[in-house]
Amino acid sequence: MVVRLSEVSDDVKIVLIPGNEACTAGLPADVYGDSPGFRKESDRVFLRRLNSEKELGKYLVAARQGGGIYLHLPYFHPGDSCGDVTFEIEGKRILWDGKSYSGKLRIDGRDVFYKSVFFTNESDPDMSDAAYFDRAIPGPAVRRLKHAFPVISDYYRKDLGVEAVQSTSAVVALTHNQGKYFGYGGDALNLIRITYDNPNPLPEDIADVFSRTYAHELAHKAQHPSLFENPYGRYLTEGSAEFLKLFVLRESGLIDAHQEDGLVRNALQECAQHNSETSWLQKLSGHTTFYREPYDCGLVYYIASYRYSGLEAKAFVQLLLKALSADIDYSSDRRRLCLLYESDCQNVMITDLVSGGPGFERARAGIESKKKVGAR
Repeated sequence: MVVRLSEVSDDVKIVLIPGNEACTAGLPADVYGDSPGFRKESDRVFLRRLNSEKELGKYLVAARQGGGIYLHLPYFHPGDSCGDVTFEIEGKRILWDGKSYSGKLRIDGRDVFYKSVFFTNESDPDMSDAAYFDRAIPGPAVRRLKHAFPVISDYYRKDLGVEAVQSTSAVVALTHNQGKYFGYGGDALNLIRITYDNPNPLPEDIADVFSRTYAHELAHKAQHPSLFENPYGRYLTEGSAEFLKLFVLRESGLIDAHQEDGLVRNALQECAQHNSETSWLQKLSGHTTFYREPYDCGLVYYIASYRYSGLEAKAFVQLLLKALSADIDYSSDRRRLCLLYESDCQNVMITDLVSGGPGFERARAGIESKKKVGAR
């Protein structure tokens, strides 16, 4: 079966093209019937509304991003009733796995899981193999991003050995939708999606926002999938990504010591707002965690681990990367470093942070030192 995806008005048009009679006979009457957002136009033609608010699961399903369309392909897989499936993407320009294509792209259905595609029918998009930039982003900001992105990805690849960046592209866009959400966010798949939703007004530092988000998303490439199943998974993965972001930005010269200090202090202040007698694990279990809490408090956690480790920044980061690879023996001193939120952690400053209550303020006072994350 071929699943052909193309743009039509405010929808993605999905055409199912069976390859033989057996496939035709076995095709369900409404193959996307159990999935919200899919509308049947005929037996083999479906429409999926482009909508940035409603999601089926963890990843954005289908959304207009700037002058193009972002699709998370697993949601468009019709199942195994017709055997092998091939996706056929139609668009003037297409981004897939770190490369750009023109007109039409065929993708084996076995290669789409945990992957997304972006395509645009703009006549002259600002697009290369490495990135797509929405033309609504001010020109000076785009120029800064085109400088910052290669600097960040090169540092991850050359200095930290995070090789996954070589098969990724970035989609950077301002998104206007009907949702109440505003602010920045993204995904770290084969496409690094970076969006700012419903800007009103657009932040003056949008280039900084996007470049910092890019550095954060690339950090997820260093994390083993099993970490997301850790009881503290949100704090662990988002906190370590924030820490690596800070380190890479500082080491690559994109922020200075004053800016680094400001980002750390901001995280401390934001995390302190959510401090309570409830432990971080209880908040996760009870689904009472504020959205940004794992980012800010997770960064504070890794700042504390670093500052009490006695290690230089680069040595600490190498141990952190080893831990993020799910190597439980990342250090003989792991119970003091506690990089994977070990239950047997012996670092009182860190356990005070996680437990909540007055211990947090004691740990916070100790963190506010002059020892920087970067070595510069």
